Amino acid sequence: MIDQSLILISAGGLFDFGATLPILALQFLLLMFVLNLILYTPLLNIINTRNQYVLENLSKSSDLLSQVDALTEKYEAALKNSRSAAQTEIAQAQKDYKASIEPNFVLVDNLTSSYVSSVTKKILAQNSQLFQLMFGDDVDYKKLDSYNLSSQLFYNICFPYRQIVSIKL
Repeated sequence: MIDQSLILISAGGLFDFGATLPILALQFLLLMFVLNLILYTPLLNIINTRNQYVLENLSKSSDLLSQVDALTEKYEAALKNSRSAAQTEIAQAQKDYKASIEPNFVLVDNLTSSYVSSVTKKILAQNSQLFQLMFGDDVDYKKLDSYNLSSQLFYNICFPYRQIVSIKL
């Protein structure tokens, strides 16, 4: 066993601490310095710049959102006030319109009723003239019931040349 441990410790063995180990350590440190200088520092700068840009945009967007919320509330309040004012104005206009039209309705109603009554009088006068032409003057219309009147009308229309004797009740 001693022979084998001597092989491990002797020159060129597994644990030979010659100049190779310090040179490898120096190469590693030099490589780390160069990589840090060339690769890591610019990459970290870019990442930091990007993070700063994102944070600035987030803060700007949150400010803009708060402004939008404030403007939205302001416009909603203005819209609510406008709607209530418009509804009040519409109600007032309807009242004014109704007040200005109401006398005209009464006037139109009076004119219509007077016109209807005058037309009714004219129609009744024409009807009495028509009955007098059809039946003559000797018929008393108040004494005729609806059956006798309709039968006389029927006979006068169907048989215009035949003389009907008035029925005396």
